[in-house]
Amino acid sequence: MIPFRQTRLVIFLFTMLYLVVLLKCSSGQRVDPSYHPRLPNPATFQKNNGPIVLIDESHNNIVATKGRYTPFIEVLRLDGYIIKPLRSPFTVEILENGDILVIGNALHDRNVQDWSLPTPSAFTDKEITEVCQWIKKGGSLLLLADHMPLPGAAKNLAQALGFEFTNSFVFNPETWDPTIFRISDSTLVDHPIVRGRSEKESIDSIASFFGQAFRSNEAQPLLVIGPSNVAYLPTKAWEFNEETPSFSAEGWLQGAVRKFGKGRIAVFGEATMFSAQISQSSKEKLGMNTPEGKENLQFLLNIFHWLSGLIEH
Repeated sequence: MIPFRQTRLVIFLFTMLYLVVLLKCSSGQRVDPSYHPRLPNPATFQKNNGPIVLIDESHNNIVATKGRYTPFIEVLRLDGYIIKPLRSPFTVEILENGDILVIGNALHDRNVQDWSLPTPSAFTDKEITEVCQWIKKGGSLLLLADHMPLPGAAKNLAQALGFEFTNSFVFNPETWDPTIFRISDSTLVDHPIVRGRSEKESIDSIASFFGQAFRSNEAQPLLVIGPSNVAYLPTKAWEFNEETPSFSAEGWLQGAVRKFGKGRIAVFGEATMFSAQISQSSKEKLGMNTPEGKENLQFLLNIFHWLSGLIEH
């Protein structure tokens, strides 16, 4: 008879092996070619007449104007936003060319090919100071930092803005299913962004796909992680074992917003929810193209309406 402790170890290792395969399949993702976003309501702005959105492409960003996050860009363009890539270091003067800055899944040069610790900041101290000054003067920021090592690269910036990132992977180890945040159980928090500008824009549930857990004493929660999810802290992305540190992610956040001086900040610890992707190996859909994520597109629009000052709180 195999001792209980050994049996538990075998079960754990098989579980982690399955998870590693699953996550590596998820990492080999591409845009879902069958997905073509359509606005659920009339566009907010006339074509190319809305606020200017600067998309950071100067920090090895995975979220950019081309590639896996083109559905994100398409949704904003359909709503009338003007999209411009930003391919230079942050300064107040450069940021003043836009109304909203999107920083998505930035990485330090060290981690472009090596997703292991350490994960240095993707931004210089000067850039962080410049971004904070620009927001305080009235700019708006959407900061996206997915699972490890991406939170590590954005940790210093997040801290300056009042958010504590964890360099983690967050998921339900029993199911590995997408995390569903619902109004009905208060994991999706009642907020003007969730209610939208009318009943047609209101949201009941949101799906996310792994990501990290963060917290903030300064921000208003939007997505609160429930009791089934665990945050794992590996030393290398997708490598887990029985010694991998972990903690219950219950009560931690995957989405929150705050005012910052005269400006606004929205932070999310998961980015695929705002795209429409497909696993190259399993063909599994991830993002706005899934049944679970059918309201994610409206959620994305509501976030930008809030960042644009069209939704107050």
